Amino acid sequence: MSLGLYVSSFYFFQSGKNSCYLGLNSPVQYNDTQYSQAIDFFEAFFAVRRTMETLESEKKLYYIETNPNWHGETDKFSYIAACIHSGNYGIESDIYDATSHERVGSIEKNQAGMVPFFVFVAIPKKETSTEPINKGLILFQSMGIYGAKSITCKMINEFAKDKMNATFHTCNVSPSEFLNAFFDLGTLKRLKLTRNRTSEDNSDQLSGISYAREERVLSSFLGRAANTFIERLIHFGLDKSAIFELENGISYDNVTATIDIGDGKERTVNLHKYDNLSILEYIPSQYEKENGHADENTIISYLCARATEYIEKMDMTIHVISRR
Repeated sequence: MSLGLYVSSFYFFQSGKNSCYLGLNSPVQYNDTQYSQAIDFFEAFFAVRRTMETLESEKKLYYIETNPNWHGETDKFSYIAACIHSGNYGIESDIYDATSHERVGSIEKNQAGMVPFFVFVAIPKKETSTEPINKGLILFQSMGIYGAKSITCKMINEFAKDKMNATFHTCNVSPSEFLNAFFDLGTLKRLKLTRNRTSEDNSDQLSGISYAREERVLSSFLGRAANTFIERLIHFGLDKSAIFELENGISYDNVTATIDIGDGKERTVNLHKYDNLSILEYIPSQYEKENGHADENTIISYLCARATEYIEKMDMTIHVISRR
């Protein structure tokens, strides 16, 4: 089972009379809580989750393991990492050996198999008075179809509301990085193109219907032609006002791409609606232990290297446009 990595940027938005995007290297105080910088917030969040808890609504057991060696800095960013341990319960099942097909045990309804998932948070350092840093980077390691990103982001958001009167949001690192990583992850399998067009049926006009929704599905993309097609798709995806034109001259304003990422799995993205999606990439097998889990002795340095590459390409400031 392959180790994966979900890569997102993130920010905090503080609501209220003086609503704003929080500076990640600036102190924040709300009621009796104060953090000197965002790293302190994440350190506090990880600390309160060290004790295993039962999440009844999610049917999960959950806790976070911390280590002082997983906290540090480079010349470009400060970072903190942790290991999330999570597992589902609620279904009684027998356990069989995949080779011998013999029953080797069972899991009771109130038991869960716990799996470790690393999370890595990086806060950029470079900051000026006119360009405050309010976007950071967060990486979630996964294992096959299993991961802990959604539940952990939900918990971070709840903690931010309680401690800073702020909400936590994830988004893509940059449009170009997201689209290139998406098409590099697998092979293009299918395109769904849709557009609104004026109905040519007179009965529609009489009924008050002036347009129809047209949908077209394309598949079988091979060789150099596929690469050229992908370049056009990336160009389309980078311009939210663009239309995608086929050889017959028909233009479509909505394009959804599906790629085959192996092992019978697919990933589908609307090429004009991916702002809140994460980049997905695979972690090389050299950072994996024999049992399939990430190697805690090497994974942090790998995540640090990936963060370095992404931060160099990321806009670290949310530019607010005043409306009057």
